[in-house]
Amino acid sequence: MAALALVGLCAVGFAGWWLSSEPPAPHVTGTSDDDLELLARGLDAGPPPAPEHLAVDADGLYVARGNEGLVEARPRSGGAARTLAKVGAPVGGLAAASGAVWIAAGRAVHRVPVASGPDVHVTDGLSRAGALAVDATSVFVVDVDPGGGGLVPRSSLVRVPASGGTPVVLARAQGEIPGVVLDESSAYFCDPLEGSVVAVPKAGGAPRVLATDRGLPGELVMVGDALVWVERRSESLFAVPKAGGTPRAITQDFAGFAHLVARGRAVAWVDEAAVDGAFRVLSVGLDGGEVAAQSPAVDGVDALASDGARLFWLRGDEASEVPAAD
Repeated sequence: MAALALVGLCAVGFAGWWLSSEPPAPHVTGTSDDDLELLARGLDAGPPPAPEHLAVDADGLYVARGNEGLVEARPRSGGAARTLAKVGAPVGGLAAASGAVWIAAGRAVHRVPVASGPDVHVTDGLSRAGALAVDATSVFVVDVDPGGGGLVPRSSLVRVPASGGTPVVLARAQGEIPGVVLDESSAYFCDPLEGSVVAVPKAGGAPRVLATDRGLPGELVMVGDALVWVERRSESLFAVPKAGGTPRAITQDFAGFAHLVARGRAVAWVDEAAVDGAFRVLSVGLDGGEVAAQSPAVDGVDALASDGARLFWLRGDEASEVPAAD
């Protein structure tokens, strides 16, 4: 989870999202002092280590690791790694679709065929490529501008044709958009600084706010016709219908939520903090209820992925299906 440094944010009064290049209208943000404290964690900790990513499709598992952006393919059942690409920068987003692996790293988005073929630069005109999602025709990627003013980077959600082309800005945020999910017509994301869950048409158009005044919303997944996200302020999961409605709490876990994924009609995650010295993959249904362990207790989990039915994890050099809980 990226640490965002904030100093004197009470002087900042910008809207969290706005269309294309239109300037935002000033207003007072609803971010609380507690939220600012959470966002400022790690201010003096120096640059974070390069995150590790895991993606899955019918053909295998795909792992991105290290500052050099090494991307590997592995069998779903576990086994030897095969290098797909070395993109020369930490990976900000990874997805597998349509026989290719899509990599956001540095200023570029790459498309690397799984079987054979050259690495294609879908775009290399970004400030810093972050989280991404893909559909049959386009790539939707977060572009982070660290020079946006002050200590808080601005970010944009942009659409790029899958065959390559010029990025088109769909929405903007004052901080960094932590992730994006797609359905047939819309892209969805959380704006942590504004405390909003937002939908924007994939073809372009006015964003629509589905939930407001949330407590630092972060990771977001889609489960059926609902969006589920992590709220860091209360260490809880919340859900809202894609069509809009009243957000409702699903569960709370003061150990925190990391690597949130959708699995059927449920969501799964990893403890953010160790419980009794160990970490577990946990799951709960969309309607709430009892949280169930999905894995044995282990000493750490670097990434989690789902194919909709099964869970897979990355632990050190091991990428494999998550074994059943003891």
